[in-house]
Amino acid sequence: MSLLDIIPDYREALVAEQFRRDAAFLPVAEQIAGFALRPVRLRDYVALRLCRSPFLVATGSPAQPQDVANFLWLLSPDYVPGVNPVERQEHARRCRRIFFPRSQPRWLRFGWMCRDVEAANARRFKNFSAIVTAIEDFVENTMADGVCAGGATGASYYSDAAGICGLLAREYGWSEEAVLDLPLTRIWQYLNEIKRSHGAKVSLNNPSDHVRARWLASINHSRAS
Repeated sequence: MSLLDIIPDYREALVAEQFRRDAAFLPVAEQIAGFALRPVRLRDYVALRLCRSPFLVATGSPAQPQDVANFLWLLSPDYVPGVNPVERQEHARRCRRIFFPRSQPRWLRFGWMCRDVEAANARRFKNFSAIVTAIEDFVENTMADGVCAGGATGASYYSDAAGICGLLAREYGWSEEAVLDLPLTRIWQYLNEIKRSHGAKVSLNNPSDHVRARWLASINHSRAS
């Protein structure tokens, strides 16, 4: 009997892990509340950090509706910097209909009208909360094998993007533009492949390792008590 049969949920975690890594190489778009999202590319990662998106940067403040709208638009298959103004306006209108709170006009005097606005805002807040959770899961899956955040220690003299472009250019001969357009979920795997092929003594941790670690911790706790 192997650990796959002993540790609860370990086999499922490994299967999900492998599925996510394989799916990174397929031309598929995810859906969040009907919004299509393409994979996060390296250039998207840089853009999200620059605009301090709360889904990628610890801002200390919860995500707001505009943060959600911006994230969904940046990763929309229709997004092209500087063009597609019609699609952008339609995206903004759609977001306002689905999860932006309705303002209550000053002239709204009748109680039933106020109740309609409150009911609509309750529905929109529910939609907003579900979308925020879905985006957080999407980002967590994207960064599961990631090495950018908190990788190197000490002073930094270039961005994560420069380091990744330089490494993949030296290793594979790829251009900067090609690397910037790679999905992060592929980049992490290439970086791990480079480490392994060069015999690096850097620990390669799988997200599924957390399942095994929790199981070992519970076993040790049971024995101690």
